[in-house]
Amino acid sequence: MKKLKLLIASISLFTSAHIFAYNINIPRRIVEVGLDVSGGMNNNYFAAKDMLKKDLVLDFTQMSETLPKQGLDINFNTTENFFIDLNLLNGMRFKLSQGLESDGMITIGKDLFDFLSKGNSPNQNLNFDGNLTASLFMFVDLTYAMNISEWRFEVSPAVYFPIMHAKSKQLSAEFRNSQDGTIGFDVITDAQIFSMINFDNSSSGLQGAAGFDLTASLERKVFNTLQAQAFLRCPIVPGNITYSKGMKSTISYQDTKFLDLVTGNANTEIAQNTEFYDITGQKYYLNRPLHSGVRVAWRPFGKWCTFRGMLGFGVREPFTESAKAYFEYELEADVLLIGIFGFSASSIYKNQIFTNSLGLQFNFRVVELDIAVGVQGSDFFKSFAGTGAVAQVALKFGF
Repeated sequence: MKKLKLLIASISLFTSAHIFAYNINIPRRIVEVGLDVSGGMNNNYFAAKDMLKKDLVLDFTQMSETLPKQGLDINFNTTENFFIDLNLLNGMRFKLSQGLESDGMITIGKDLFDFLSKGNSPNQNLNFDGNLTASLFMFVDLTYAMNISEWRFEVSPAVYFPIMHAKSKQLSAEFRNSQDGTIGFDVITDAQIFSMINFDNSSSGLQGAAGFDLTASLERKVFNTLQAQAFLRCPIVPGNITYSKGMKSTISYQDTKFLDLVTGNANTEIAQNTEFYDITGQKYYLNRPLHSGVRVAWRPFGKWCTFRGMLGFGVREPFTESAKAYFEYELEADVLLIGIFGFSASSIYKNQIFTNSLGLQFNFRVVELDIAVGVQGSDFFKSFAGTGAVAQVALKFGF
């Protein structure tokens, strides 16, 4: 039994030391099974102190003056990832992951807050626009990594299924203010939902819906304390969604003289109508975001202290008319004391969201618990005011 323990310890030490010479992320176990869950929600105006008040006060004048040009943004994102990781001799690695990832965004145009703050002139009809988008993916990927001379190569082919995608075809409002004192408004919401589940009989459209993307990276030691890596995640085959349904809702208030409204002689009934409709056409195709960039890991004092950085770009809904490109970055510092207690601090901009977080790691060899909490937002400085929050928990087992 003692010989077996000695053999396992020797293999573990040799594997860790050998991979350390090549790998940006040092594995802590030969065999590891884990679950990683994270989620966040944020906006670009309301801070935590505003939401915790007994009475929420909406200062439209202040909102009109301080909101950015695109208006009020509300975002959410979640990730659930179950994985099995195998790290062998000579830097060889196999990893199988399966999970879910979702994200969404609601935008309310700034013109609406300008109107609520300043009003409008007679005979001036105003139009306000917004936007809604949300996606949910299920994915399975297999990672293989190996050392080739002084280089480390890693590739991760992934199969993903777009479970659901929602977008607004129209999200608008019109306010009418005539010279004779009549006012009226219309609010129109036209949303389209695409799903793998048939809305009529709950059957699944899983067959033939899979998409495929490929992640690859190439890594090399620049000098003894610095590793550098170039990476790319690129969609190859888009996933497709078979079933779809549209919903159009209209809220209207007929043109009424403002004086009659004040005196109580006007009709105050607001008309509301909602209808569901079928979306004709072929399947809806959807890609996961594209990511590309360069990472570095600097360990000036040894493997117990690591400074990481990343600079790259991403593309949401790549290879479509709705594609949107943006830069991304990561800055992180990790400290692991006596191989057991760890602390991390990071600032990340990814998928158009700023995340600043602190983390703790408790590594007891056969089991490890990682916890991180932070603030989040679509504006870097406002994120520190608590305009959003994010949390992550990872539980890992192995030897």
